Amino acid sequence: MDTKRQYAILAVVLLLSIFASPFPTTAQSPDAASLTDREVENLVALAKLVGYVRFFHPSDQAANADWDAFVVAAIPDVIAA
Repeated sequence: MDTKRQYAILAVVLLLSIFASPFPTTAQSPDAASLTDREVENLVALAKLVGYVRFFHPSDQAANADWDAFVVAAIPDVIAA
């Protein structure tokens, strides 16, 4: 496995651990080894975007948003993009 892919998977794992909310038992989470390079790139882009908006956007809406629910809901759409 190349270094870029390892870092991308690490970024996704860290993102999910930051937003550690329990996944529903009916949800099917993809295995990291089964993700294509494009899907990994999409998840890394989501992680960066969420980090920028969550921690640097100067609005009350960003501060009050339920980021855990947003990330969990966004992952399937981001993988499919």
